[in-house]
Amino acid sequence: MSKQNYPKTEKCRVPGCKRNATIEVILYDFYDNTGTPFFERDSTCPFLCAEHAIENEHTAVGSRGPKYQKHKIKYRYTKKRPTTGFSVYLPLNGQYKMKKECL
Repeated sequence: MSKQNYPKTEKCRVPGCKRNATIEVILYDFYDNTGTPFFERDSTCPFLCAEHAIENEHTAVGSRGPKYQKHKIKYRYTKKRPTTGFSVYLPLNGQYKMKKECL
């Protein structure tokens, strides 16, 4: 994911929330039949404040991981279209730091 130039005051996209967003929501899946990852901004709820991101995860129903082929997870705020995969949260400030062991 490349760094994006977001407005300084991007708002949480949960209806009625007035807080500034701190998180960008990404939909992730891996298609093992083609070896292709899917990694795109969630168009149904692209930005969340920390409080709604926590609530979104705590109320999620379903399982993630390679043994769950279709990753059928339902979230309160994100992933509102019928699709496979799950939500991943990235800091909105664009500071994506990776451990040296991963480089």
